[in-house]
Amino acid sequence: MRSRVSANITGLEPQQYQMVLALRALSREHEASISSIAERLLIRHSSSVDLIDGLVAQRYVRRDRSRGDHWQVSVIVLPRGQRALERVVRDRLHELRDSGHALIAALAAILEEANLPEPMLAS
Repeated sequence: MRSRVSANITGLEPQQYQMVLALRALSREHEASISSIAERLLIRHSSSVDLIDGLVAQRYVRRDRSRGDHWQVSVIVLPRGQRALERVVRDRLHELRDSGHALIAALAAILEEANLPEPMLAS
């Protein structure tokens, strides 16, 4: 829930945050086409276009047409989008650090109930 609040503070809707996150991951592997983004997020092509339109309007991303194939469009995260993403990720890390001990205790309790050996958890 806190990630939604963090995303909204940056001006990103939760789905837009997921889109920018996917774009960052895809752009490291290969060109982030609209089709590859839709596939990664398990959404329709038209839904990804709508999300990208909103991100373009807010200047978080831009579309680039391929020089060789003008039908091929890739999406690039702009510095403003990168900063928004970093802010949400930073907030999420704080949330995980704050709740990490409770999560480890809950996992240990589940393992104990299942009578499984407890894995070596870093403190």
